Amino acid sequence: MILFLILLVILVAALVVYAAQNGNTENVSFLTFQLSSVPAWQPPVIAGGAMALLLLLYMLYANARHGFRRRSLTRKISEHEASLAELRSENESLRRDLHDAAGRLEGRGPVAPGDPRP
Repeated sequence: MILFLILLVILVAALVVYAAQNGNTENVSFLTFQLSSVPAWQPPVIAGGAMALLLLLYMLYANARHGFRRRSLTRKISEHEASLAELRSENESLRRDLHDAAGRLEGRGPVAPGDPRP
């Protein structure tokens, strides 16, 4: 986006320099339209202004799209982190249950999680 902003500034600067240096008039024809005594700077400034407007609209669209995607990914990441925390706690609970069941099979009763097995 910074690149487009830099291009936009360069475009506007070039158009200002062109308009300042070309004060004469000329005849302009486009398709079926014919204009006479048009200042020489108007056609390029109009075309450059249209291009600047398109660049600005694209920058706004790209920024909005990036923001929506970022929020979507942030939401998905937080959902996955929450499910990962649930899975870790469930895994720890299952390991404790397995350890207790192994202790009961050996007749020792529930075993503390840090006890070494005989």
